Amino acid sequence: MDRPLKILSFLPHHGTSMSGGERSFIEILKRWAEWGNQIHIITTREGSSILKRQGLKFLPRVYDFPETTSALSWYWCVERAIRKIPREDFDFVYSNEPYTSVLPAFAAKRRTKAPLVIVFKLLEQHEGDFTSCYRHHRRQLTAIGSLAESLGVSVRNILARRADLLLVVSDFYKELLTEMQIAKPARIHAIRHGVNFSHIPSIKVNGEKDFDACFMGALMPRKGIFDLIWAWKRVVDEKPNAKLAIIGVGEESVVRKLNLLISKLDLGQNIIRTGWLDDEKYKIMKRSRVFVFPSYGEGFALAICEAMACGLPVVAYNLAAYEGIYKKGIKTVPTGNVDALAKAATTILEDEGMLRSMSMDAIEQAREYDWDDSARAQLNIIIHFLQIVK
Repeated sequence: MDRPLKILSFLPHHGTSMSGGERSFIEILKRWAEWGNQIHIITTREGSSILKRQGLKFLPRVYDFPETTSALSWYWCVERAIRKIPREDFDFVYSNEPYTSVLPAFAAKRRTKAPLVIVFKLLEQHEGDFTSCYRHHRRQLTAIGSLAESLGVSVRNILARRADLLLVVSDFYKELLTEMQIAKPARIHAIRHGVNFSHIPSIKVNGEKDFDACFMGALMPRKGIFDLIWAWKRVVDEKPNAKLAIIGVGEESVVRKLNLLISKLDLGQNIIRTGWLDDEKYKIMKRSRVFVFPSYGEGFALAICEAMACGLPVVAYNLAAYEGIYKKGIKTVPTGNVDALAKAATTILEDEGMLRSMSMDAIEQAREYDWDDSARAQLNIIIHFLQIVK
């Protein structure tokens, strides 16, 4: 199109850290704004603060996140976001896949009559129906929390069926959405994510490798954080001085259990928790030798791509979503097999030739992903659709 686009989006953020999905959301919108498009974002005060720190030029519509910490707080967040939707014309509404974004985005589609584009960055096989979703979450959450989460996913699926375009981060997700009968293939487009490859090389560290391995991600069971600790115990049994850096934050209850497990296994001298980091995370990764990422569910796994860009070989569980995305620089093991995870990490650490070879492969793999390419591809798909329906 030969004019700037007016885009409405949502960032229902709570806390000071960012998820991989939120970071990719910001990277895409930053580029669209730099190319002269007008970005309107309905977000919380915390979300607005993060967007400004990340240098995104946008028009904010801000609300306060509910003070309650109950499982229903996100529903109050949705209600507040809906109240902020303006009665203006937009070229399209752009939404991440969590129901906390999709619900207000669908309301915006109804109110503004603009097409709705949903980007699926995380989709798991148990999310096809309410019952399987509830059973999955019941292993980790309270009954009310499981009910709230499963209801949100079910509503998201229903509204996604009425979206105009669905963008997914892999062909695997395209197949999964089709199997779930959320959309026909013609409405689903696979897109690539990216990494700040122009920025990461500028982060300089000394030549020392202070950590044998590192992990980066939310401290939550789905990320395999407890598997990581048990696996590191096995690594330490072989290499008593092995050091692991854990980058990330999580809910207080999970962090408490994590600290108790570290203490129980006498790993206090072998594991360093850094909390959430911005650019400092790249320094930690560049001071590490291997990236261990035992997540049970991922879309693109931005953390893996960033670690690869830092030259780290990756050890991870064998998730179907990785196929076609990470073809080298990574060693996968059967999901949930902690012994295999530890053995793979130890093998790489003890074989300098393998470590160097995988490090070079990892850098080459990461070079295939660029945020400019991703932002341009997404916008081209959307503009083509807008021209068709014009």
